[in-house]
Amino acid sequence: MDVTRENFASLLPSISEAITEASFIAIDGEFTGLTNGSFNVTAYDSPDERYFKLHSNTKSFLLVQFGMDFVSFGSEVFLFFLSLSKSTFCQNCRKKSL
Repeated sequence: MDVTRENFASLLPSISEAITEASFIAIDGEFTGLTNGSFNVTAYDSPDERYFKLHSNTKSFLLVQFGMDFVSFGSEVFLFFLSLSKSTFCQNCRKKSL
């Protein structure tokens, strides 16, 4: 379910209920890019090295959307559109964002 500026207030009770009933919550981020080329992830990296490299690569990009999946016996997904500056995002997209 898309969460926008227009429907955020009306969806908030559903989001709160989904959080309360969830066995766990999965979070996903969408950025304006994938890698800045500073660090290359390899199959030989430890989990700490992999996290450091991926985190370092995403620092130079903007988070434009994040998703939350509230998992229980059923699953409910909410996609939150985030607001960006005027120079970085289209007018129509900014109107929907939080």
